[in-house]
Amino acid sequence: TMSVLAIQRGQLMIFYPRTEWFSRPGVAIVVMRITCKCQGQIKHAATYWRAELATPDEDADLHPDSVVTVVGRRGLVLLVSPS
Repeated sequence: TMSVLAIQRGQLMIFYPRTEWFSRPGVAIVVMRITCKCQGQIKHAATYWRAELATPDEDADLHPDSVVTVVGRRGLVLLVSPS
C-alpha cells in the first residue's frame, strides 16, 4: 500500500490512502499477473489500472486474460477479487 509523506508544521506526517468499497462492483481483465504479494495491472472501463487483491491473505494467482471483479479502491489502486 502506498503512503504519502508530508511535512506539516515541522513534523513528518504519513498519510495512508483511504479504502473505498464500491456499491456496484465492476468487471475487468487482468493485464499483468496479480498475486497476494504483488500488485498487477488490469483493464477496467477502457483504462489501465494498478490492482491488488481485495483480500491479501487470499491464495489467488490471477493470470493475464483472467476476468476479475473490481470491488473497491485504495488511492489509485483498484481492489479486485477472482470472478
